[in-house]
Amino acid sequence: MCSQVAYPCGKIVVKGSKQYINAVYASLHPDNIKPAPRMRISEVLEEDTYVIEICVSNNLLYALRTLRSTIDELLGLLEVIDSIETYSSMGSGSMESNTSMNSVD
Repeated sequence: MCSQVAYPCGKIVVKGSKQYINAVYASLHPDNIKPAPRMRISEVLEEDTYVIEICVSNNLLYALRTLRSTIDELLGLLEVIDSIETYSSMGSGSMESNTSMNSVD
């Protein structure tokens, strides 16, 4: 992960079933491949956990605003994904998720 760099960093940890984590990863990973200039995004994908860490380099105020904006956007996307997962499982009952989204400095 990139937290060893002396830049402002933020971390999002998503937990859920393996199926849910794979769906979240498939949705978010393509955008994380080529981050914005002066931004590093690293990901760790485990069976029931997906961790995204974003680090930004620039003047401190701009870096913090960029970091916050990026984390807000990712959390918004995760909320949409979670809503879709909840809606799709209402009829079938085949997909369960114990989702936890946390932003950690």
